[in-house]
Amino acid sequence: MTPLHLLVCISSHGFGHLSQTAPVLNALHDIRPDVQFTIRCTLDPDRIRSRLKMPVKIVAEADDIGMLMKDAVTVDIDSSLHVLMQIHGQWQSKVDQLAGWMARAGVDAVLSNVGYLPLAAAQKIGLPNVGMSSLRWDAILESAVSHAPDHSHRANIKHMLQDMRTTYEAATRFIRLTPCMALPAASNLVSVGPVCDPGVRRETELKRMIQRQYPDTEDCHLILVGMGGMPFAFSLKHWPAKMPGKDVFYLCEETIANTHPHAVSVDATGIRYSDLIASVDLVLTKPGYGTFVEVAMAGTPVLYVERPQWAETQALTSWLETKVPCRSIARDTLDDGRAAQAASELLSMGRTPPSQATGNRQAALILSNILNTS
Repeated sequence: MTPLHLLVCISSHGFGHLSQTAPVLNALHDIRPDVQFTIRCTLDPDRIRSRLKMPVKIVAEADDIGMLMKDAVTVDIDSSLHVLMQIHGQWQSKVDQLAGWMARAGVDAVLSNVGYLPLAAAQKIGLPNVGMSSLRWDAILESAVSHAPDHSHRANIKHMLQDMRTTYEAATRFIRLTPCMALPAASNLVSVGPVCDPGVRRETELKRMIQRQYPDTEDCHLILVGMGGMPFAFSLKHWPAKMPGKDVFYLCEETIANTHPHAVSVDATGIRYSDLIASVDLVLTKPGYGTFVEVAMAGTPVLYVERPQWAETQALTSWLETKVPCRSIARDTLDDGRAAQAASELLSMGRTPPSQATGNRQAALILSNILNTS
């Protein structure tokens, strides 16, 4: 029997969409080892494969832009609209082109996180199609434009929003991951629990690594600094080397590590990121699904930078507040070190009991049932 062929289209807007999708695909593989996977995504293929436990074919194509960003927390409205207008100006042609590719590739069903073009292409040729995410791009776009000073943008997006909404609501299912931003009511919505691949606590190993590099260190606090795969330039120069009563070490990207004598490159540890989240005493990040859910699964406190333009933020932060100690800080408190006081307070609170990633298998079962009908 020919195996069923599931096309999985993953947004390359940061790492969060991959971190949502990979655990579900792994759970689906456990349930349905007969399914063949093709991944369309422009993230590093090695990063994609490192998240998956089965062989996959990877096609390096981007089927959505998400939103273009000036940095990890700032949407570039003008550039985003420029590209989106080009896409929607050729909408039907792009749908036809991708639908033709799907037909030639022998695709049996489509999962998209969370581009709407793959869903529209699948709908055109009658394939089962599933959206899955904690957000929809129509809601993100509408919110971002509402924060823009140029009100003329609002008139420019009406037809784009209509294309997006029509496509999302015509999908066979839209799997809404917990936590999720508010979405318009639709008959195809189905909710599941949190989705992630929880990290393994490797604190002892990590601290031994630090002690080899800094032999005078007996005990220390570890702070993981990361913005979910998005560029975000700042300096740790004014951050303290002790908090409270212990040495503190910062695990971060190489470019940031160069700004502090107690900073260590994440890549140099050789430890996967979710394991680092489970092993440190505090995570400094931006609001984003992947990191927030992984810290909740580990019980690690979080200090996060405000992200007011991003419509998903309120849902994420409200949920996180029920799981772990957390604080928000303004962007301009990072470089001058003022946010260190909030970091110190969180370090004194310690960890909380971990939550459970109940959504992995729930979402996989939904997909399995849909594949049964394809």
